[in-house]
Amino acid sequence: MELWQGAGKHRTPFQTMGIGKGIVKVHLKADQEVLALQLKMEYGDAIDIVVGRFHFPDTGPTIHSPRTTGPRVDAPYFDALPSTIVVTIDDEIRVESGKSRGSAIRVTNIGEDDLVLDTNGGVTAAVVDPATGQVVGGWSGAQTTPLVKFRVPAGLSALIPMLVGTTASKPGLGYCVPAGSWALVTRLKFEDVGEFLTPPLPLEVTAREASRD
Repeated sequence: MELWQGAGKHRTPFQTMGIGKGIVKVHLKADQEVLALQLKMEYGDAIDIVVGRFHFPDTGPTIHSPRTTGPRVDAPYFDALPSTIVVTIDDEIRVESGKSRGSAIRVTNIGEDDLVLDTNGGVTAAVVDPATGQVVGGWSGAQTTPLVKFRVPAGLSALIPMLVGTTASKPGLGYCVPAGSWALVTRLKFEDVGEFLTPPLPLEVTAREASRD
């Protein structure tokens, strides 16, 4: 498509693109409001744009709004971790608003039996409001990595890769989780033990750099 080919340096900001009923449908990453505005000004009603999880420019609901590739920590309900499993982070996690980054959590097994954690190569965090526990954002995009198991022997710990995204899922925030002190949680699925929700861990979302738009 000419629009896709003409994007040049903007290819990366596109998540998906297609045509339906004569209208070009474009899905951009959450930090691409500037590109979305440029496209809307150039193509007008001939283009329908989603930025992150919301329609552009009104941040209204789309088919992407209720969908998430991160952990659904609000429903269904997951139990807290058993006292024999401790989850921590080694270093402060900082992510630029609208961006994503790889990080890690440390899972420590203080029980008597070895643990096996099922992942898709790592775990995916959801961003939550530390005051209310409400999910406000996370990763938005495809994840196709096959099943990867991490063994955590009794009395030892293991670093588990974690993906942290800042695409907003609460319309009032805009397209990106804004800069500030937030928290993150993720689900952990242990073989023969169960699936649990981690306690909130600190997350610092930093201000976006305008030069990158």
